Amino acid sequence: MDNILNRPFYNKFAYAFDSIITAPVPQRCDFIEDILSKHGIHSGSSILDAESGTGNYAIELAKRGYNVTGVDISPELIQIAIKKATSSENLVFKQENLLELVGSHKYSAILCRGVLNDFIYYNDRKDIFMVFFRLLLQDGVLIFDVRDWDLTLIRKKENPIFRKTVTIENRTLTFQSISKLNVAQHIIEVHEVHAIDEESQEYKFRMRCWTKKRS
Repeated sequence: MDNILNRPFYNKFAYAFDSIITAPVPQRCDFIEDILSKHGIHSGSSILDAESGTGNYAIELAKRGYNVTGVDISPELIQIAIKKATSSENLVFKQENLLELVGSHKYSAILCRGVLNDFIYYNDRKDIFMVFFRLLLQDGVLIFDVRDWDLTLIRKKENPIFRKTVTIENRTLTFQSISKLNVAQHIIEVHEVHAIDEESQEYKFRMRCWTKKRS
């Protein structure tokens, strides 16, 4: 991965993540739970939420009775997740690097959302799936999402700019993300700006989309 920990969303502006990036978590967990159920994985089973961010999916799945471990490379995001989670014996958050995950515990399922595009090199992509293989039980299930290149090409050409303004603790934060497409390498070059009052912070990073062929 690029040095993703430098991304302001994952450190200085981690507190604003849930206000800027919103998602219908309960509905998506309905979908996840349906997949797990079809594979014989039910309440009480162990789930690893790989790169759990601010913990929304891990918290929701724990409420449904799964034993969930959430890991994320960002200590700031993990601290937010811990604060949001109610005291629960079936939910734990840890600050970990996915590529360095080790241990004897194996999981019935692994959930990995919104991170695999940050692995832009083939060896890293291969390594992360080897980590998943080591951590899954023999009949375990891996649920992950990625940006499909063909769909991303259409969407980002039509609307390359995302902008949102929110008020947090009586301060106005404006977030802007501009995406440029590197067609030859299936890479999105992202320029983000967080601006609050007179202060702003910019960050540039890359994501690599996936295709059905080796990418």
